[in-house]
Amino acid sequence: MKNAIAGLAFSILTAVSVAAASSSGNKLQCFSGTEDGGVYGGTCALTGNGCATLDTTDGNPNGSYAGVYVSPGLPGKPIGDVKKLSFSFDGGPVTGGSPRLSIPIDENGDGTTDAYAFIDAATCGVASGGTVDLSCPVVYDNVTYANWAAFAAANPTYRIGSDALAFLIVDQPFYGTVCNVQLGKAPAK
Repeated sequence: MKNAIAGLAFSILTAVSVAAASSSGNKLQCFSGTEDGGVYGGTCALTGNGCATLDTTDGNPNGSYAGVYVSPGLPGKPIGDVKKLSFSFDGGPVTGGSPRLSIPIDENGDGTTDAYAFIDAATCGVASGGTVDLSCPVVYDNVTYANWAAFAAANPTYRIGSDALAFLIVDQPFYGTVCNVQLGKAPAK
C-alpha cells in the first residue's frame, strides 16, 4: 500500500511540477490524498512561517498521504552539489519511513528519474520530533548509505531528475507539523 500511495504522489507531483515551476519560487506548497481527487485520505494545511500540518490519521481504508514540496526544486543538479535537504518536525508517530524526503535521481544523465533516494526520520533516529538532514542515512535502490556525502561519493555521475520534484511525504498514520523544509534552497516560506 505504501508504495502505491507514494507512486500516486509522485505522479501528481510530476504533473504539478510542470505547471508550478515558473510561478512558485521558494514557496512551500501542499499536496494530499483528499485534495488530489482520488480515493485516498490525508490532509496538508500551510500554517505560515514555512510550516505545514500533515495529518494522515483519518483511517481511510485506501490509505492516506500528505506532504509538501517546493518548485522548481533541483532539476538536473549533480547530487554532489546538493547541500540543502532537510526538515524539522514535531508529532508522530514515526513509522514505515514516514516522514521522509523523497529525492528524484537520474542515474544516466538523460533527465528522467530512475528511482528515488529517501531520507527518513526513523532511519535517522529521530523518533518524536527533531531535524532530518543530509547527515542522516540515505536509502537508494535498497542500499543504505551513511549520509548524503557517502551517497554522492559512491555515485558521482548521478543527478537530480529533471522530470520530477523532491518532496516531503507522510504516508503512514502521522499527525504533526513540518517546518524549515529545504529542498535545495533556503528554508521554504
